[in-house]
Amino acid sequence: MSQLNINSFIHDFFTGNECDVHIPENDMIQIQLTEEIDRAIMNRPFYWHYVKATGQTGEPQRLTFVTNIDKSHDQGEWIHFGTPRMNEICHYLEQSSRFIQAFEQVHVEKQTLLHPWLVINITISFKGMQVREETLSIGLNLINGTMINGMMETLETKELDHFISPHCYTITPIIKMKSGLRRIEQYVDSYVEQQDYQWALESILLLKDELLLLKHFYENNEQKDDLIKEVNQLYYRLRPEVSYTVINGGIVYLSENIYH
Repeated sequence: MSQLNINSFIHDFFTGNECDVHIPENDMIQIQLTEEIDRAIMNRPFYWHYVKATGQTGEPQRLTFVTNIDKSHDQGEWIHFGTPRMNEICHYLEQSSRFIQAFEQVHVEKQTLLHPWLVINITISFKGMQVREETLSIGLNLINGTMINGMMETLETKELDHFISPHCYTITPIIKMKSGLRRIEQYVDSYVEQQDYQWALESILLLKDELLLLKHFYENNEQKDDLIKEVNQLYYRLRPEVSYTVINGGIVYLSENIYH
């Protein structure tokens, strides 16, 4: 990535997180961190624990980043993709973007209720002779329990933002978060159970054949460690497995009829 793009990325990240940013030179960026970003990227947990324990006001650090490796490092900390500080920034971005809160932008003149929807995007991995992945986007209405598979397609038709529109208000969820997540998990379990598992049977049969060949090959071979290693590799490669990975999710507040 070019130096210009690095500068733009750094500038956008810190200004987007309400840090004061000053650029005295093209390849130098000075930043006054907020407490949140200091906690996220500066690795000072004991300092912030002490500050909170003693009731003091913490002092977020001020950083100077240098984006040109040829510039003297005593003028600031060199940063680029792959450096430890950039890794901390990317980790923070990954974690903070996994759960969002958004509101449908509704242009109304009268009081309008927005319903809370728990939205979870999940990747299901079917691993055997081959690996197949499928993504589910589940939406659960936390008021009436309505559940939708394909929620992201519905949200793509909506205008969403992080602030609530004038004349709109939200209602406290009746279904608690923990219960909502359990319902979605049960839905995914049921969905997986209804799949065609011919692929798993084929993987098991192939694994059995491969193990028989391996047994025959090592029949007069005393290298038991090699046998165990190859058996483990076969199980890792061919044993059928189904796993879930949560990509991201959030609470999205939508007008009562989400299809309009």
